Amino acid sequence: MKQIGCVLLLSGPMGSGHIAAAEAIRENFEKNHPGIGVVHVETSVWMPFYVRWIFLGLYPWILRHASWLWRVIHNRNNHSARGIFPALLKITSAPTKRRMLEAIEKNAADLVIATHFYPAAILAGAKEENILHIPVCAVVTDHTAHRIYAEPVLDRIFVPNELSALRFESWGVPTENLRITGCPVAGIFSRQFSEEERTAWKKELGLDQKRPYLLLTLGSWCIGNMEQVVRRLLGVHRDFGVIALTGCNEVLYRHLHTAEKRAKGRLRVYPYTHEMYKFMAISEYVVTKPGGITTSECIAMGKPMLLVDPIAGHEEKNQKYLVERGVAIAVGAGETIADAVSRMRQESSRLHENMRNFSPSTAEAAGKIVRQSLDCAENYEECEKRVSPDWFTRLRRHF
Repeated sequence: MKQIGCVLLLSGPMGSGHIAAAEAIRENFEKNHPGIGVVHVETSVWMPFYVRWIFLGLYPWILRHASWLWRVIHNRNNHSARGIFPALLKITSAPTKRRMLEAIEKNAADLVIATHFYPAAILAGAKEENILHIPVCAVVTDHTAHRIYAEPVLDRIFVPNELSALRFESWGVPTENLRITGCPVAGIFSRQFSEEERTAWKKELGLDQKRPYLLLTLGSWCIGNMEQVVRRLLGVHRDFGVIALTGCNEVLYRHLHTAEKRAKGRLRVYPYTHEMYKFMAISEYVVTKPGGITTSECIAMGKPMLLVDPIAGHEEKNQKYLVERGVAIAVGAGETIADAVSRMRQESSRLHENMRNFSPSTAEAAGKIVRQSLDCAENYEECEKRVSPDWFTRLRRHF
C-alpha cells in the first residue's frame, strides 16, 4: 500500500464556500492524519489577471445587474458538454495549469483534492493528456450537481446526495468514481455549545443578553438588498434583534453601520468573519442565501433557515432541494421577507425535526471525503514521476 506524504488542496474564487470546504477537509486531515502534510491553495493566486477579472469582476457584476444572463449560462452548461466553461478553460488555463503542476512537484503531492470546478477541470485535462500521474478528487459544494464537474477521468467525485450521483452517472461519470458524502463543514459546527459559551460570545460582541437574534448573511459578496431586508425585519419582528454580516461589501457595511446607531441596540453589523459558528450559535434563526456550504453549516448546527435572493442557477436549485426536503423555507409568491420569517418561526419545530435527520451525514462529510480520498490514493498505481518531465520543457518554450 502506497504511503501518502502530502495532499494538495485546491479551492477557488466565486464565493467563500469553496474555501470553507477545503478548510474543513484540511482540519480533518490534521486531526485524524497528523503525519500527512496538507497544503491549501486558493487558485486565483495562480490565475493570469484577465482570468481573475472574469471570476472576481465580471461574475459578480453579472449577478448584480444581469442575473438572467447567468441563469442562461448555467443552464446551457448543465444541458450540454460544449458550453462556455469548457471553451473558457481551453483558452485560458495554460498559465494556471503550469503553476498547479509545479506546485504538485514542489510539494511532492501524492493526492490532489479540488473543492472548485476550475482546478478540477484543469487537472482533469492534464490527466487526459497523460501529463499527471497522481489521483485527483473533486468535491461538489452545492446540494445539486453541475456538469462542469462531470469529468470521467477524475479518480473520485464526492457528491452531496444520491440525486446528484444519478445526475453525474447520466453525464457519463463511472459509478465507481462517485461517492456520496454530503457537503463538508468544519467540525466546530457540529459541536453542542453551552449556555455559558453563548453568553460569553454575546458579551464579547456587545449584544443584549436577554434579546433573541436573527442572523442575516447574504454571502461573502453580499449580493442582495440587505438594507431593505434589515428595515423590514426590524419593523415587524420587534421582539428580535438582527445581526447583519456584510461580508466583503465595505459600502454596505458603512451604510448599515450608520443605521445601527439609530436602531437602539436592536441591530449589530459586522464585516466578513472567520467565526461564523459564533454568530450562528447565538442566533435563533438564520436568513441567508442558499449557498451549499452556509446552508450545510446551518443544518449541522440545527438552525432554521429562510432562504432569500438565490443566485440564478445553482443557488436556485439548492433552494428548491432544501425546501422540498423540509429543512428550510423560502419567500413565497406575494410574501415579504418579514412575513416569511414569521412563518419560519411558526414552523420551527418541523424544521428542527427534519434537520436532525440531515445533521449526522453533514457532520461526517469531511471525514468521509478524507478517508475515501486516502483509500483511493493508497491503492493508486505508483509512477516514477508525478508530472511528465517533458511537459515542463515544452511549456517553458511558451511562457
